[in-house]
Amino acid sequence: MRLCLNRNKAMTPEIITSFRSAGLYEIDLDHLKTVVLGRELFIYALPTPRSLDVSFISRIHCILQRTTLNDGHSYSWELTDLSYNGTLINGVRLESAIPYQLHHGQLVEILPLKIGYIVDDDETDTESMEAPRAMEFLLESA
Repeated sequence: MRLCLNRNKAMTPEIITSFRSAGLYEIDLDHLKTVVLGRELFIYALPTPRSLDVSFISRIHCILQRTTLNDGHSYSWELTDLSYNGTLINGVRLESAIPYQLHHGQLVEILPLKIGYIVDDDETDTESMEAPRAMEFLLESA
């Protein structure tokens, strides 16, 4: 499974280039167990001066966690909103601190900036992507 940046009006070519450089344009989740999307991650990715005001993104905005299914072999990804301003899945605001299972084609948006990712779980996709460098930065600074 991976998250692919949803290009919207707020995503200027400069921001898209910065997200690509930071490894946040596509986030490959297959080799990770937990992913934290938060303010520091986006500060690291955005060019200076900041073209988006990230002060409204919580330090730990939402967490994605891989969970093993009952068969013991398969897994799914759950997203939990831990923010003040909210996280949406397909336009519906999530209730805070409750995990929601992610499915192929869903749009995840971090409010209020509407930084969005589309969930891609295409089993036939064999394209290999490098692990996000921004995730490595976040883990090193923790």
